Amino acid sequence: MIYPKLDKVRDGGKMSVELVNGLIKRTEYAADLLKQYKCVAGTGINIKQRYDGATIGSTGYRIVGSCTIEGVFTGFVYDNGSYTTFMVPGSTLTTLLGIQGSIACGFATIGGAFKGFTTDFSEINFINDCQQVWDIDGANFVGVSAVGTDFVSVNGSRIVPTYPGHTVDLFALSGSLAVGRAVKAGAPPKTYGLIFNGSTSEIYDFGAPEITEFRGIDGTKISGRDFVGGFIYDGSAIQRVLVPGALTTEAYKIYETNVVGVYTVSSQERGFLYDGSAYTDIFVPGSTRTIALGIG
Repeated sequence: MIYPKLDKVRDGGKMSVELVNGLIKRTEYAADLLKQYKCVAGTGINIKQRYDGATIGSTGYRIVGSCTIEGVFTGFVYDNGSYTTFMVPGSTLTTLLGIQGSIACGFATIGGAFKGFTTDFSEINFINDCQQVWDIDGANFVGVSAVGTDFVSVNGSRIVPTYPGHTVDLFALSGSLAVGRAVKAGAPPKTYGLIFNGSTSEIYDFGAPEITEFRGIDGTKISGRDFVGGFIYDGSAIQRVLVPGALTTEAYKIYETNVVGVYTVSSQERGFLYDGSAYTDIFVPGSTRTIALGIG
């Protein structure tokens, strides 16, 4: 192994994309590095110096969501312990719902109307006739149309999933699969988790008396909520996601082994990150409410 010298990078520091690319060019294990760490534009990699060279490590994700500061709903990004708020210019409300690499998505209120968008945090791309963009996967996304119909956009074509006798809402996308909920009217109404594969829909009921929702998907793992709280479903078993001491816990997006969501304690909503074993509080300084909605 050839260990490149990284004199200018301190322990816990952050490498730029240019430095990462330079490192990769100087090592005989470039392909393995790219595969393992998924270096993309706009992200950084943490460095830890070691006696025999450098150890590369990364959280591999950023978290986005919504917070309330002085009564205003504002989007935020959490990256390696640092918070940055984000507001679409000209909007009175901005929420970030999902993120993949350097691109985030969400919605903003402009002129009294919801407008769905994607952004690289320097430029805003509004989606025509779209109220909200819930999640993205490459060039594809799940959104809500101007008339309130949920759809999957695949290479620019909109596909509207249906399930007989139910209203369908979508929240997340991974490859060819979208997940959400199917609501059947009644007294009380019944909500099922839903998986849409591009042509057909399938619903799931985990025995909850009134509600099962799928909120996130990454590969074969689905995150969501039911009457007990948050969960991860791998196709056969359910793993509970319950913040200790919380009145309620709702799990939203999932990325690899990490899940984000919101929990309630003392009537306050706070975001959380669950890495499969431990919970981390996600709360924007100066806010009165923080919800973690996306990770990627």
